[in-house]
Amino acid sequence: MRVAPPSVALLIVFPLLFGTFSIPAQDETAVPAWISFERAEEASREGPDRDYAEALRLYSQALAVQPLYPEAHAGIARLYRTEGDVAMARRHYERALEQSRAFQIPDEEYALRIELAEMYFQTGATEDYRNALQRVINRDPVFAGIDGSL
Repeated sequence: MRVAPPSVALLIVFPLLFGTFSIPAQDETAVPAWISFERAEEASREGPDRDYAEALRLYSQALAVQPLYPEAHAGIARLYRTEGDVAMARRHYERALEQSRAFQIPDEEYALRIELAEMYFQTGATEDYRNALQRVINRDPVFAGIDGSL
């Protein structure tokens, strides 16, 4: 059995013992936005491992990498809605809808508009509820008719 000379052993052990060897921190902006988004979705799912704070951090991280990401705003809106912060939920629903042309699945816009309408209904904002449903009808070709009018 061959033993390494003491000088080589010190070069390996000394940094580990005295902290002169460091591992660089991972740059969060290097993580693709969709990975942060998927991790946020996982953190916000129902169950014993649900972690809203971590989900919010991850959605925000996704937005830092890709500012035009309506799905991330929708995720944040749902978190705030679940926590009862209607003002913040509304802000993020509206941001997601402003960016609706960037949805990976375009029909998500309609589902999000209905979620927003449901939130209005639950909070007693009857006029906002009616207006939100009217916007769904006006924008959805199934309801709006061929020429876009009722």
